[in-house]
Amino acid sequence: MKIMKRRTGGLRSLITERKALSVFLLVLVLPSSAFAACEDWVARIVSIQGSVDIRASGTQAWQVAGLQQTYCEGDVIRVNATSRAALELHNETIIRLNQNSTLILSGPKKDVSWLDLIKGSLHAITRVPRSLKIKTPFVNAAVEGTEFQVQVKEDNTLVGVIEGIVKVSNEYGNLLLAQDQSAITYKGNAPVLRLDIKPADSVHWSLYYPRLNVGGLQQVEDLISAGQVEEAEIILASQTSAEAFSLKTIIAIANNRKQQALDFSAQAIRVDQNSVAGYMARSYALQANFELHPALKAAQKAVSIDGQHTLAWVRLAELYLTLGDIDKGLAAARKAVELKPDLARTQVILGYAHLLQHNTKKARQVFARSIKLDSSDPLARLGTGLAEIRGGNLRKGRREIEIAASLDTNNAQIRSYLGKAYLEEKRNKLAADQFALAKQMDPNDPTPWLYNALRKQSENKPIEALNELQQSIKLNNNRAVYRSSFQLDDDRATRGAGLGRIYQELGFEQLALKEATR
Repeated sequence: MKIMKRRTGGLRSLITERKALSVFLLVLVLPSSAFAACEDWVARIVSIQGSVDIRASGTQAWQVAGLQQTYCEGDVIRVNATSRAALELHNETIIRLNQNSTLILSGPKKDVSWLDLIKGSLHAITRVPRSLKIKTPFVNAAVEGTEFQVQVKEDNTLVGVIEGIVKVSNEYGNLLLAQDQSAITYKGNAPVLRLDIKPADSVHWSLYYPRLNVGGLQQVEDLISAGQVEEAEIILASQTSAEAFSLKTIIAIANNRKQQALDFSAQAIRVDQNSVAGYMARSYALQANFELHPALKAAQKAVSIDGQHTLAWVRLAELYLTLGDIDKGLAAARKAVELKPDLARTQVILGYAHLLQHNTKKARQVFARSIKLDSSDPLARLGTGLAEIRGGNLRKGRREIEIAASLDTNNAQIRSYLGKAYLEEKRNKLAADQFALAKQMDPNDPTPWLYNALRKQSENKPIEALNELQQSIKLNNNRAVYRSSFQLDDDRATRGAGLGRIYQELGFEQLALKEATR
């Protein structure tokens, strides 16, 4: 194994030669907590939310972690309370760490990444077989190309597989876990299968919760934004203000409880008909339930109540762009940027406006600015990925979308786009897994059905492709949650053309001609 070294030679030379002026300039450039980079890194940090520290191998001092820092074998990462972090490992693996987690980068053994999870929780996406092994105090996990989560508590370790295969083992026994299976291991015992624990239910901390900027409950909103929903819900349980119901709405939407979200948002407005947070929450709930134009009206109402509320303008821009009104969307996005240019969400929505105008270069620049301001926003990563793919860099774009998926594990649209990227790379099995997850996360979205039909058609399975495409057409109007009526017509044309080609492959020339004409 190649020994990893930190780049310290330049600094040592400066000090040795006692060039006071050079040292003075160096101090001006480098912060006191600067962390020396690795020549051959094991991991680099791609997202920081809250307080994250790093301790270099062989040292005792903790330093503040920085975005894009690279880390060596033996380095220790500590994620503090109400914080989260994401790492990209050297072998195309994405690791997301929850609050109160400590991880040791044990190092690569050839192409395998070894990690010691001392405490806390992690979520991993790895697409290279046998590329990751995780050690915990009670059990070890060896994975194939998969997605899974590990949680270490005082007396047990929980491992859950979202898709793929993971082997959990210790000196007392072992288990092979498949998709949707979990195992728990207590100190001094073999791992035991737990059918009552669903892996997807154990990663609520990894979801993304949009902010409403509620003044009176700011600390609670901070908890929600950091994924600490259980603690927030305990506080909100006895609260009956419009702001409380608004936050309850956001939690319900992220956890796919759509009717509950409608109910909470309606209560928020009943309590206070001039609540900006209430109307913003209402717009999210209506959009989640495929009522796009009412969602736009709710966002317009929020802006009319407070024309200086930045996130209300962001919400309005999102809905204009969703409806295909790019000019109004761009204008609203620019208003949001004008109000708070240093707020990451304003840059994200401006980036999508540029992307929809096919200004890929400008979109990439704006998304990069957004990531610097807030590296935990999955939409900035998704936008970057789409822009990179549009610019011809498929591998880099796919990596960005994988990071987006790790920042919001329950987002069906991100899963569909990730599956499409895998399909473009001819990695059909990985694509199929993502489309299956997207269908599970949002059964009413036609997108994964359409993409899966294209996959099956490429595999010379026209009958299966036909079934997938027909279901996509059936669900097509549900895509109004994302697309305008004009774009829906475009979707129908795409699906209809695909249907015609499949009929032709099956020998049904008349049906093919009829579908193409329609």
